[in-house]
Amino acid sequence: MNQGQRLELVTKGTVEIIQPIELQRVLEEKTKPRAYWGFECSGKQPA
Repeated sequence: MNQGQRLELVTKGTVEIIQPIELQRVLEEKTKPRAYWGFECSGKQPA
């Protein structure tokens, strides 16, 4: 898988990512990078 494909796979379906240049650097340097996947519950809560 080339770098462009890896970047596309990593960012698919995301709303926010770190700076794109930083993400690209991580993908270039590491064959198996790790990530933190955060989730924020927002909006109205049921009554």
